[in-house]
Amino acid sequence: MPLYHMRPGMERLMRLLPSPKGCTKTWEKLAHLEALVVQANNKKPKAPLLYLHGGGYAMGSAHTHWKMAGRIARRTHFEVWIPNYRLAPEHPYPAALEDALAAWEAMEQRFPHQKLFLAGDSAGGGLALSLLYRLKERQKAMPTATYLISPWCDLSGQLPGYDRQEQKDPYLDRQSLARFAKFYAGTQTKNPEVSPVFNEARDLGPILLQAGGDELLLPDALAMERLLKEGKTAVDLEVYPGMFHVFQAGDGLLPEATRALNKAGTWLLSHL
Repeated sequence: MPLYHMRPGMERLMRLLPSPKGCTKTWEKLAHLEALVVQANNKKPKAPLLYLHGGGYAMGSAHTHWKMAGRIARRTHFEVWIPNYRLAPEHPYPAALEDALAAWEAMEQRFPHQKLFLAGDSAGGGLALSLLYRLKERQKAMPTATYLISPWCDLSGQLPGYDRQEQKDPYLDRQSLARFAKFYAGTQTKNPEVSPVFNEARDLGPILLQAGGDELLLPDALAMERLLKEGKTAVDLEVYPGMFHVFQAGDGLLPEATRALNKAGTWLLSHL
């Protein structure tokens, strides 16, 4: 299916999900990017969080992911910022990473002397890891804590376990992932800034990783956990048996999704 059909299709699909109650949305600027700010009504925000949306680096936006942001905001009373970073193939690597870095630096300027948090799902989770590496390389302040949902960490598709997981996954398949990897990375799928699993994890700050037991990207989460631990990063991995890719979007429909987000909210608040 061509992207010009897939992109609006994703918008329509995400509109079908239940909306989190009691949230407000406002548009703001983060550097050169439009960003949607989601927060719980009538609650003074406890901290800002930058959320990088998924969609294979070629789909998705603040519109498609504001509900996930709202679910996090309701549980933490954080102010969640979702930037519309540039998408592939019109804007391949390193456009998304450059935009993520610009958004983070704009958050630092907007919220000086405050604890800043980071989160992302799927490709946005991989992008969040790439951002952590870039911040570490530049010796910049790291996020207080990072929450990753089913991060896409190996765009080369060579991790062991994909064949087994593909048979279980009701949504993702290796051929589609390879297509989106080519959109974003071209022939650079093993570039450490594209596939975080090939990078050198060096004390990236506390990370919570959640994945579904039946999703294709479970090997990414397992490999990333090993790499992070080798690099002395404090990482907690939670695997939910029988669950699919980014199942947390089913909060309000799936008890596992509600449980996972409740645990994530408690974990984020523990780092305030």
